[in-house]
Amino acid sequence: MGLGPTHRAVGEMRSAGVDAQTLASFLHDTQLLQRSGETPNFSNTLFLLDESSMVGNTDMARAYALIAAGGGRAVASGDTDQLQAIAPVSLSVSSRRAVLPMWSS
Repeated sequence: MGLGPTHRAVGEMRSAGVDAQTLASFLHDTQLLQRSGETPNFSNTLFLLDESSMVGNTDMARAYALIAAGGGRAVASGDTDQLQAIAPVSLSVSSRRAVLPMWSS
């Protein structure tokens, strides 16, 4: 499942045959499920967080927490030499490498 910060990134993934949605819509949809008492099942799902250098720390942490809570896995990809996040991202990207822990809350 592809997640991207922009509709353009989502369009690129979809044109390559990847089922994708914006990160904002994923966060919204998944939180609505949780609020209604449902637990999303991502146990057989690998999420590709494309253009991750454009995602702020708060949204990235929320995405990883929701994915982990549903039993999923995630891989972040991005190019730090392209557009940067408006929200702080420097904590998750340093020395051109990112190591982000998965946790469940």
